[in-house]
Amino acid sequence: MINQLIPYVILFGAMGSGLVAGVFFAFSSFVMKALARLPHEQGIAAISVN
Repeated sequence: MINQLIPYVILFGAMGSGLVAGVFFAFSSFVMKALARLPHEQGIAAISVN
């Protein structure tokens, strides 16, 4: 039973890991470059939680 489940767990883990990596890549590629074009005060205001 457990031997049949292991490939699916590995596949799910690899897919989840790839998805998270893609989200981080998209954030660093698009959001950070857009924030870099703003003046410093506006960039800080855009990314801050307050």
